[in-house]
Amino acid sequence: MSTHKDLEAVKSGGGEVAEIEATGDVNLIADGEDVVLVPTPTSDPRVSCFGLTVVSGAGSIVSFFYEDYVEDGYDLAAIVRLITIPTLSMGLGNLIFMPIALAIGRRPVYIFSCALLFIGCIIAGQNTDYKYHMGIRVVIGFAAGQSEALVPLMLKEAFFLHERGKILAFQSSFQATIACVLSIFTSNMAAAYNLYAGMSGFVLIASFFLVPETKFDRPLESYNGLTATTSSGAGNVTPDEKDQDSAHRFENATVQYTLKTRPPVDAGPSWSWKATFNPLPTQRSNWPEAWALLKHMGVMILFPNVLLIVLMNSWFLGVNIGVGTSYATLLNGPVYHWATKWSGVAQTGQIVISFIVFPTLGTLSDRFVKYMAKRRGGVHHAEVRLVPLILPIIVGTFSSVLFGYTYENPTKVHWFSVVFTYCGIYYAFVAASVCGITYLLDAYPTRSGSVLTLICAIRGIISFGINYSLDPTYAKLGYLGAYGMYAGVMGFLGIGAISMFWTGASIRARTQKYIVDDSDGKPRYG
Repeated sequence: MSTHKDLEAVKSGGGEVAEIEATGDVNLIADGEDVVLVPTPTSDPRVSCFGLTVVSGAGSIVSFFYEDYVEDGYDLAAIVRLITIPTLSMGLGNLIFMPIALAIGRRPVYIFSCALLFIGCIIAGQNTDYKYHMGIRVVIGFAAGQSEALVPLMLKEAFFLHERGKILAFQSSFQATIACVLSIFTSNMAAAYNLYAGMSGFVLIASFFLVPETKFDRPLESYNGLTATTSSGAGNVTPDEKDQDSAHRFENATVQYTLKTRPPVDAGPSWSWKATFNPLPTQRSNWPEAWALLKHMGVMILFPNVLLIVLMNSWFLGVNIGVGTSYATLLNGPVYHWATKWSGVAQTGQIVISFIVFPTLGTLSDRFVKYMAKRRGGVHHAEVRLVPLILPIIVGTFSSVLFGYTYENPTKVHWFSVVFTYCGIYYAFVAASVCGITYLLDAYPTRSGSVLTLICAIRGIISFGINYSLDPTYAKLGYLGAYGMYAGVMGFLGIGAISMFWTGASIRARTQKYIVDDSDGKPRYG
């Protein structure tokens, strides 16, 4: 991302540029209504929006209560670990695969994770032993984690800023819908894994032919939507003709493309099937970028806004998994008498949530971003992405309390309360994920890998800790007390996130000096 130093360099050359106060403030609207394309498009097809569709079903492994293991003497806590431990491996997997993706390219790592998921599902469907099954699910968790961090990174690199909310919301909605549909059509563990193997196999084949490499080095200036022109319309600096890289950066820094002036990027001469769809790395490896990601993570977790978003995602995921491991025992119990095979039907409510998430957190969010940018002289502030959190936080906090009450008083509440609260908490988690990720991607675009890895790795670790302590928490506080406490923390973190609408810009201004890139003008994506 360009710093104040970059902006002053442009201004000193006689150009005009809107005032950008901190990282995350972007020129998004030109001439009062035209949308600026951020990042600036190039003739390289790897970064253009030519209809890239990433089908990610890797995160849709759902929970089942395995009657076979109960018959073998395993208690409910052991069965729950089949869900919580793979969640931990999903988080840890991001710490391994994301640095590699930054070093060698996104596509090879993505294809490998799809293949690993496909093989894992096939093997898991053939298992008969609990420990064997646990080991396979850990491997599946490592593969599935790429749907959390790597896929959003690829989408961020392939779509413009004003489309970011819509595409990330679509990913979450589509993923949840597929997971729910598959769960409805499964009646036992083997059938579930066979369906997941079929779906992951389809994703693997489709990805091989449809998902391109999205790694591409851009000039820092392209992330601010900057334009630098003189009265004659010519560039204000003449780059050294011998330095083609400098010329390329100059061109992107001094030309501002909008929806109306967008160039035919997909018809550029650099288009190549081999470079775009080769499953092997097609660029020179950059291992320092991988190490830089780990270093930047250690710095950025100390930023108050980043820490708050990470904690909010972690807590909301932990509560969501906690409800997911508890609701079926309530529905199958002596009050509601649901058959075990129909427990997954309760997840159909998440399909409804998906149809709410896409317009409210996606399409309307992007429109709101453009509306607010117009009101602010064409400048987009990253904190606008957090406004759609208000309703999901209210719904999620209320649902957490209601779930605890329902679990302790099932005779006083209809079974629909279980379905509603399960879906309400899921709605809050998806909102925290989509809004939190889009906010941090907008705020720190040259630290995309770091913020995504932080969110996905730490939330996997913290949510594992929350769910590992479920039984003692229930024993000490009861379900109402436990979920009341969870709701209190959800509300506190949610209010903190929404308050950043007013305080976030000053936080970004204070933290900006810690993300200044090297003087070579190339951003560090980790």
